[in-house]
Amino acid sequence: MLAIAKAESGLNPECQSNTDKLSDGRPFSIGLFQINLTVSEINGVNCSKAFRGINYDAVVIDEQLFEKCVNLAKNPLFNIKSAKDKYQNRVNRGLDGRGAWGAFTNKAYLSHL
Repeated sequence: MLAIAKAESGLNPECQSNTDKLSDGRPFSIGLFQINLTVSEINGVNCSKAFRGINYDAVVIDEQLFEKCVNLAKNPLFNIKSAKDKYQNRVNRGLDGRGAWGAFTNKAYLSHL
């Protein structure tokens, strides 16, 4: 998972994706593990409620919640906890927990081992 975080963000907790962008150009993947705010809960806050739609087609419908979620995702503790929950959720469904990250599926993490 450390290699995935290195590939995703360079271990920069402030990192905002250059590729995962909303229709208005703002990033939706944030922090160490590039948590996708359109489908995530962070520190008990359901960030998906800030949007209509998911991923690249998402539109922010609650600016205040969106900003709160961006700030939560930049907090290393909350970001890592959210990543752990995503990993565990996938494992509980019989999937590879690492598959939630593009850096794993595209094998970019391998250069960080």
